Amino acid sequence: MIKQRQNDSKEIREQRVDFLQLLVDAEITDNGAKQENGDTASGEAMGKHTVRRLTTDEIVGQGTLFFIAGYETTASTLTFASYNLAMNPDVQEKAYNEIREMLGNEEPNYDNIGKLKYLDNVISETLRLYPPVIALSRRASENIKIKGVTIYEGQTVFVPTIALQRDPRLFKDPHSFKPERHEETSNPLSFLAFGYGPRNCIGMRLALVEAKIALVHVLRAVKFERRPDTQEVLTFKVSNFLQPEKDIKLKVSPRC
Repeated sequence: MIKQRQNDSKEIREQRVDFLQLLVDAEITDNGAKQENGDTASGEAMGKHTVRRLTTDEIVGQGTLFFIAGYETTASTLTFASYNLAMNPDVQEKAYNEIREMLGNEEPNYDNIGKLKYLDNVISETLRLYPPVIALSRRASENIKIKGVTIYEGQTVFVPTIALQRDPRLFKDPHSFKPERHEETSNPLSFLAFGYGPRNCIGMRLALVEAKIALVHVLRAVKFERRPDTQEVLTFKVSNFLQPEKDIKLKVSPRC
């Protein structure tokens, strides 16, 4: 796709307004010629300003990251939400009834999905039990001592999200799926599915909107049910992202 776009005419390139085109437009040119703004392809400015240009490898890397962070995490959340609803039919019916009561036949959108408080709890509880990113990493900006442990500037600290969010000291009956628990006030640092602080997930609001709108459409049309071969307890692959070791098998029945 990158090669194809590099060969496009200037008119076609200007018509494209997607993420990939923005990256391609910022690419380093092969011959090192001046860019339109007077900068060289290596990023060294001819004038007062320096502009950082992208290599092809960097464009591919950014595109891959965009898919993983922007699509895989939301898809994972919807997968595990479907599993939880199948395993907890009472929760599924409560969420469905809320959609009927609050939205009726309205098309779900950014403005009206805020009414769906219980569905929001369903998604939060799914993310508590099955966070797409199982661990966070942060680099210490200064020396600090916490409860007798010294962390030095430049050291990397790993936070095991999935273990923290299943800690019985923080959540009662931590392995049970209970959306109602999110109606209670809790320590914000006990729920880190999107991280915390100034470097939390930049796509958090978009991901939650996507997940809620998707579930509204799906639950209006079908219901999820467990099959004889549906796993009672999920096991996972060794990976940076949460992936079930075996396929999650569910029955999908149309709502009459």
